[in-house]
Amino acid sequence: MYSKSAWITWERQPRNRSMADLFNAKYFEFSNNGNGIKRYLLCLKDTYFIFNSKSYSLIFVQNPSIILCFISVILSKIFTTKLVIDAHNAGVYPNEGKSKFLLAINNWILKRADLVLVTNRLLVDHLNKFDIKSEFIPDPLPSFPQINTEELSNGNYLFVVCSWSLDEPIDLYIEVARMLPEYVFKFSGNYKKYSDKIDFNTLPDNVVLLGFISEDEYVKTLANCLAVLDLTTRDDCLVCGAYESISLLKPVVVSDTVVNRELFHDSVCYSELNSASLINAIHASQENSLIKKVEIFREEYSIKITLLQQKICARLNYSIKCNEAN
Repeated sequence: MYSKSAWITWERQPRNRSMADLFNAKYFEFSNNGNGIKRYLLCLKDTYFIFNSKSYSLIFVQNPSIILCFISVILSKIFTTKLVIDAHNAGVYPNEGKSKFLLAINNWILKRADLVLVTNRLLVDHLNKFDIKSEFIPDPLPSFPQINTEELSNGNYLFVVCSWSLDEPIDLYIEVARMLPEYVFKFSGNYKKYSDKIDFNTLPDNVVLLGFISEDEYVKTLANCLAVLDLTTRDDCLVCGAYESISLLKPVVVSDTVVNRELFHDSVCYSELNSASLINAIHASQENSLIKKVEIFREEYSIKITLLQQKICARLNYSIKCNEAN
């Protein structure tokens, strides 16, 4: 007999959907419930109803939110539900690891889950120091709606996938945009968060700030670009833009880190956090031979993800129906 599982998140993030599909879990996204305290109260209520329904023997939750994970630990004990926390980098190092108090609270929460999932081996090694049970599994490649190729043209732009967060080298992107006027640099995400750090009136003409765009528009922008840029200053972070690009067979430039090279090998282009390296990587992303490498990686990667999924299920002593596509 196969058990039923659920996946709960309080924010929209690509990994949540693809991981829920991989584990055949019913997906619950509580991300549009107002602002401030009202939003948290509504999210807490919705989360309680999922646990209280007693319909699921295994529940996955995303960290962040640390509040979601805290309440889920308590509810899992009350309703004797197996709990798995899928911890993104911010779910391992809240507030970029600057607060010892938050780190202690977060580790207390993670330790009380049946298992913590992270994206790479370095994060597993870190959690092992605190006797936190964990397994790593990178993001499954996302699946996108069918794109009407007639609506696409060969866009002469680079798509900078970012959320304008502290770990993203925004200043480097802009510096390189000034040095490569032949390319347009289109930035995703809420750039207004960065308004206290940069004067938008001084940006070069080839920088386009898209702001918030719909999911359909995001996918079309991604599918139509020359290459994707998605760098991070974190050494142990695997970025969503890389998986999305590979899924659509687009060249992508990522940070030159151990975790990226271990996972992606020669299917992506690597850049250090300086302008000369990023310019070289952008040029390398336009080589015709790269797409064939991306195709080979994409085929092999799905097998790898399925094996990691099976390992996790075995550790949880949990049986699920694997999607045939996996």
